Amino acid sequence: MLSTPPVISFVTSAAIAAALSFSPVVAAQKKPRVDPDGPDPKVSVTIALAVGAARYDSTGQGVCLEIPEGSIYAEPATLYSVRQTTDKQRLNMTLYRLKKGGDMLTLNVTVGKDTHSVSTVKVGENGVALGSATAKLERSGSAGTLTIDATDPKGVKITGTVTCAAFNRPLSSNGL
Repeated sequence: MLSTPPVISFVTSAAIAAALSFSPVVAAQKKPRVDPDGPDPKVSVTIALAVGAARYDSTGQGVCLEIPEGSIYAEPATLYSVRQTTDKQRLNMTLYRLKKGGDMLTLNVTVGKDTHSVSTVKVGENGVALGSATAKLERSGSAGTLTIDATDPKGVKITGTVTCAAFNRPLSSNGL
């Protein structure tokens, strides 16, 4: 019966171990971390929300955008969008200020493992209301504070403020 000399087994095992330990490094180098808030310029964002019994309190970098000549379902509107992601929290909201008057809001808030979604977007036959919400925007130069009073479809209240140090224009490459 033929057997592999111990030296060859050791060399082969060492080579396999080295290859396996190197492969995650190569994989990590091939996949750059994608910013969950997108490529747009970052600004200081302060969020102070009560989300049911939980809190979303954060001051850090996020994305705040203003699109003066936007639209929603072909209705001209100015859009104000805020995105911020931390390890355990995420906020994604857009205030649509219709040129003909009236505001509509989409809001998604994640605190821990719980996500709450609200949408008041309804234009003609387009859109489906999901919960209820109002948002007031108070501008101060390029900065602004959104005061939110919302209730998701399960009855969870979401109230508080989102303050952006500036509302920027989106990068032209992001499709907006």
